[in-house]
Amino acid sequence: MRVKGDKPANTRPGFGRALARGMTRKCARCGSGNLFRYYMLMAENCPQCGLQFERLEGYWLGAVALNLIAVESLFVIVLIAMVTATWPNVPWTLILIVLVSMNVIVPLIVYPFSRTVWVAIERYLSGTAVTETRNQSDKTRSDLRGSAN
Repeated sequence: MRVKGDKPANTRPGFGRALARGMTRKCARCGSGNLFRYYMLMAENCPQCGLQFERLEGYWLGAVALNLIAVESLFVIVLIAMVTATWPNVPWTLILIVLVSMNVIVPLIVYPFSRTVWVAIERYLSGTAVTETRNQSDKTRSDLRGSAN
């Protein structure tokens, strides 16, 4: 029985909710956690609703792009802040050490989040945030492979 204001189980969450779920490493569709077996190893499907995350080969390029955008934006912000704070005697060696270290460490921290955010963005924009499950995704893959031949 639904309570007034509750959405049916098969409705697509709004973009803000899907994005917030992605930012907390949760399923964009149902909000379930436990999507990662280890910090970097993501499950193939949501353990709660069965949403398949990787639909096609190369699917995670969007997550890599989000990771790159986040890390390089942080790089520019930190560079400008450090140069501004130390002007006119800028310690370039220190800045180089900090920024190179940051560019090695931060992508490893951000990458799992970029994957779930990418799932949220892609599924919301493609309109498959709720309706597609593993079986439907497998059919989509085989249809695409069949049309390529």
